[in-house]
Amino acid sequence: MKVHRAELEYLEAERALKHAKATRYLAHRAEKRSIKDAEALTVLDTQKLRDTRDNTKAAWEYSRTFLRALESTLSGLQTQAAGIRAAYPNVQRGLP
Repeated sequence: MKVHRAELEYLEAERALKHAKATRYLAHRAEKRSIKDAEALTVLDTQKLRDTRDNTKAAWEYSRTFLRALESTLSGLQTQAAGIRAAYPNVQRGLP
């Protein structure tokens, strides 16, 4: 569930950044600035949102990597359990 939440936060930060970039770019162009000046000023104006987006992306990627590691560990434990059950087929599980 944390992976899903981290992904949603990343997507929301990405949407906010794209919206801010578009509005700031159009505002700078409306002020009769050149295309290059408008782009440069847009980058400067949206730096805080870009940092937020980068941080949420890093958190999302970390949570995905951590989930994969947990799944791998679980798979290894299940394999060990199957081997033990096969080695001791006559042992009863639990208490009678």
